[in-house]
Amino acid sequence: MRVIAKWFPRGEVRVIHCPDKPPPPKTVAADVALVNSCELQDCISAECSPDRAGYGSLSRGTAFGKGAKSTIRDAGALLDADGIDKLLFVTLTLPGGSDTAMKALAEWSAWAVSRFFQWVRDNWRGAQWCGVWEWQKRGALHIHACIKLDAQEDRLDFSARLKKRWIAILRGIEKRAHVDLFERADGGTWSHDADVTVTQCAPVKKSVARYLAKYMSKGSMRQRKAAYYPPSRWWFISRGLATLVQTERRELQLPLLPASLAQELFVQLVERVAAKVEFAATYQSPVDSRFQAVVVAGAVPVVRKSFDDVSLLFAAWGLPFTLSSTVAATLSDVASFFMGKIYASDMQMDGTLNTC
Repeated sequence: MRVIAKWFPRGEVRVIHCPDKPPPPKTVAADVALVNSCELQDCISAECSPDRAGYGSLSRGTAFGKGAKSTIRDAGALLDADGIDKLLFVTLTLPGGSDTAMKALAEWSAWAVSRFFQWVRDNWRGAQWCGVWEWQKRGALHIHACIKLDAQEDRLDFSARLKKRWIAILRGIEKRAHVDLFERADGGTWSHDADVTVTQCAPVKKSVARYLAKYMSKGSMRQRKAAYYPPSRWWFISRGLATLVQTERRELQLPLLPASLAQELFVQLVERVAAKVEFAATYQSPVDSRFQAVVVAGAVPVVRKSFDDVSLLFAAWGLPFTLSSTVAATLSDVASFFMGKIYASDMQMDGTLNTC
């Protein structure tokens, strides 16, 4: 059995008790005859390769999964922590209402995101962003994003140039798809009055995490599942911010524990981490009763302190454990507080324990 503790920057800690991972399967060498076969070469030739979804081809529908939602929430929390005065909320919409216009934007959704944020990257060095596509009931896609620009002059410059750039991207899709993206549902067109395109850019007043959370609610998820013209991907994030999210996450793991010992450690961790938090939920797998988890959430400083306590408890058990990120300094600061005071007196460090 193994015990895992995970920290997420949005203010969430998960403590998991589950079976050890099975050993990886043995790798088998590829069949050289298959690699060199005419049938395989025909399948991977340029003539047989389909268009990429989002670059001229309609996606078959992608899920906005738990991992994506977790990443966006963590990204929003990190942007909030760096100061909301540097942040802008951005909304980009489709002016047209015809079926062909809505389908064309979906077919070129990845290209539109790529071109827009390449423009941001080229003009404002150090910019970071994350966001989602939202599907309206009328069938049109539009973008909600948060962009971080450090300088006030950069934010003003971005706001002034935003609409012109988005209209240019819509025109670029028109040339590629041969579709009028300004065509109205009644058959008319806004093509000669492109300024009717709605773009919004406003400073953040409260929280990026809360703003984006409403676009990942159950209602929004149901709408996305109903989308008949989905984008190639429902969410996006800058490379630097995605790296920061992975860097700020923490994971502690104790594998290969006897079942009774793993259960005891799990109970002690849960008691420690759930002591001062605002929210706690438990989960037990209906398939495998050995899989148990507790999720706690609340104010980031409070939950982070709870995770630090968990880290110290791992150290107090005196067993080797793996870390996905460096928390050695935190462990060494107050490990002595736990050693001998809280749990050391209850632990029987016998031969079996020391060999795990």
